[in-house]
Amino acid sequence: MRGAAVIWVAGSMVVACANSSLPVPPQPVAIASPVDGGDLAPSGDSGVVANADPCAGKCRGTVTRALVVALKQQADQARQCYQAALRSDPRVEGQTLLEVRVAPDGTVCSSGAKESSLPDAMNACIVQLFQRGTFPGAVGGCVDAKIPLVFKPLAADGGG
Repeated sequence: MRGAAVIWVAGSMVVACANSSLPVPPQPVAIASPVDGGDLAPSGDSGVVANADPCAGKCRGTVTRALVVALKQQADQARQCYQAALRSDPRVEGQTLLEVRVAPDGTVCSSGAKESSLPDAMNACIVQLFQRGTFPGAVGGCVDAKIPLVFKPLAADGGG
């Protein structure tokens, strides 16, 4: 994925990001690349020029270290969703692949849970957590991040 903005996540921890100085893990989970910047297009006959949707199309932005750190911090906050799910079912565990598109200004264009084995309410909680977030923007366009999250209760002895 040469030139693509890529983020790798292990658990709820962002490990590395292409196009940055962070080290790349040996077997990363690939994250897709960001959207093209808004082209200017005429708006009617008024001669006024409007920006196209910065989140439309293929993302082509570059991920910044600040964005990687912010996504990691937000992923850590997903624990609150897991804690709520454990109150309903102390045996709940599973994983989800969270897809988040971040605009150049740091707002979240879209987020969704894919390939999930978690309860629907927990997925909704995680998606809303990211959807409400504001992050440092990417450089040159939007970015897509795929964040795999794994939730498993600790063993009774605290070992796992």
